[in-house]
Amino acid sequence: MKTPTRSTLIAAVTLVWATTAAAQGLYWESTTTGIGHEPRMSKMYAMPKMLKIVHPDGKVMIIRSDQDKFYSVDPTRQTYREIGKAELETTSKALQDQMQKLRERMKDLSPEQRAMMEKMMPPQPGEAAKPVVVKDTGETKSISGLTCRKYVAIQDGKTVLVAWTTNEVKGFAPLRDDWLSYQRRLTSTNPMLGSTVTEAYAKIDGFPMETDMGEVKTVVTKVESRRTPASEFEVPAGYKKEALNLPKPPPQ
Repeated sequence: MKTPTRSTLIAAVTLVWATTAAAQGLYWESTTTGIGHEPRMSKMYAMPKMLKIVHPDGKVMIIRSDQDKFYSVDPTRQTYREIGKAELETTSKALQDQMQKLRERMKDLSPEQRAMMEKMMPPQPGEAAKPVVVKDTGETKSISGLTCRKYVAIQDGKTVLVAWTTNEVKGFAPLRDDWLSYQRRLTSTNPMLGSTVTEAYAKIDGFPMETDMGEVKTVVTKVESRRTPASEFEVPAGYKKEALNLPKPPPQ
């Protein structure tokens, strides 16, 4: 039997470490203000290609990149809705059609009203969006015991995102690409956001501990490495599947 060389052993150990790191997940809790009157506390469980979000009302969103699907789960009613790629594309197309109809109606507004609305509207399909510029301010502060650095994202002269991030959450690096993918999927269903937020996050280093978008502020109050069983990213057995209420194209 051939004795393994030192380099072979090092390579094997490195492979095991990399596989373990990639399989290691994260768990974090965050509080959001600026939506409604009361702070909203959410819980997030992340594993490679899988994300579970528990909202303040107990409802759950499961994002499965490995299946290319979203699941919206209501534990109280024991029901769920399944959203696949085709449904996302249908929703995105319907929302774009609605935005186009809104643009057409804006022609009847006064010049002042139209100018104000145009500032709030995302670029039209085929129209080049202004680039998002991210500035590293160099400012630091401690958030939930972790050292964070401040970044400001600016588009067309306006601040669209302020983020305090940290590199002290070691388990985030293997999950970062997944996290950016979730951002793209979520913003694809919100034409008012477009790709601005995702583009900004892609240029910001580290795990976001605090973010400000307009009046909406989210702060991570707890984050830790945690392996979550795959069963937690499944719809519980016995739950009833409900039909989707997808946005419909506006009348012609």
